[in-house]
Amino acid sequence: MKNNTYFILLLCSLIFISTHAQKSNIDAGRDVALYSQSGDSLFELGDYSRAIIEYQNAEIDANVHFKIAKSYEALGFSKEAITHFKMALEKDASNVLIQYNYGKLLYSLGNIKQANPVFAALAENNAENPNYPYYQGLLAEKENDTLAIPFYLSALKDDPNHLNTVYRLAKILTEKRKFNQAKLYITQGLKADEKSSKFLILKALSAFYQDEFHDAITSFNKLIELGEGTEQFLEKLAISYAKTYQYQLAVNTFEKLIKEYDPKNASYFYNLGKCLMGIEQYEKGRLNIEMAIALRTPSLDSEYVSIAASYNREKNYKKTIEYLNKAIKENPFNQYAQYQLAIAADNYYEDDSEVLKLYEQYILNFDKEGDFYQLAFTRANDLKQKIHLSKE
Repeated sequence: MKNNTYFILLLCSLIFISTHAQKSNIDAGRDVALYSQSGDSLFELGDYSRAIIEYQNAEIDANVHFKIAKSYEALGFSKEAITHFKMALEKDASNVLIQYNYGKLLYSLGNIKQANPVFAALAENNAENPNYPYYQGLLAEKENDTLAIPFYLSALKDDPNHLNTVYRLAKILTEKRKFNQAKLYITQGLKADEKSSKFLILKALSAFYQDEFHDAITSFNKLIELGEGTEQFLEKLAISYAKTYQYQLAVNTFEKLIKEYDPKNASYFYNLGKCLMGIEQYEKGRLNIEMAIALRTPSLDSEYVSIAASYNREKNYKKTIEYLNKAIKENPFNQYAQYQLAIAADNYYEDDSEVLKLYEQYILNFDKEGDFYQLAFTRANDLKQKIHLSKE
């Protein structure tokens, strides 16, 4: 009887333990699945750090390794991302999505040697996908852009409307001055999007380098309207205006380049001077060309101004005038020197008409934008009245 009772108790215990173990395994399985689901939710929301923690508690298969890799990539941890991409491929070497994303990361990091075989394998096994030869082309460009062209042409066979590929071909051909070949791709790109700045840039540069300046003007102005008014494009626009004898527009553009980009660019002043002469403003034109000459040679105007200031403090206006004239000869655009010359002459010369000429010269050279314009203008008017009254 005791044996029967003991046997029944033992059997019940085993059944209880077995049932409890099964329940624990089911719960554990459910937890693993929940970790993966939670990781997916966080991944979709861009909460990558917390997603990684959840994934690490899940059953880590190739897909989970892939998502961990993408999370690390999004966070900027490239080394960790590469590690998990490799682990994902170890578990599923034929997964195209993992291979593609791994290859793109290697490309973005400049790991050309590692990325090349990845995209070569993708292209070989998935012949109709244009993105694979496209990336092969990008990789080839890193070494020699000519090597990239066959890959890009292969991509266009798979998808004639692959605009990224169209752009890369147009850019390479434009840079190699193969303008007729480039035109086909530029036209295709602008047909797809007439406001595409990257294709407009190629069109403008292509026209400019072929001396088709009217077409270049149209394209450069479109780029400016789109907010692409860089110094390089404005310079080429100014040159295009000059080449088509639109001198006033060229003057306006060169003045903008000097004021907004480079006030010490000798080439801008030289071209501005030539364009001013084109609209018969000879004196201003000469002044700008003199400025270009001054910018191309070492300038001593600051030193001469300092010497002039020392003489001025001693009330030696003759020497002050002498050294200010030397400063102006060095740098015709030294506003301070020109204004101080007029003041020194005002203190030294008895002939008011000679003094007036210097104030008027300052006003002519610098107009209302001059730092001392209002002072010069007021004194010039006073001198005019004084001269007028002295003649009555």
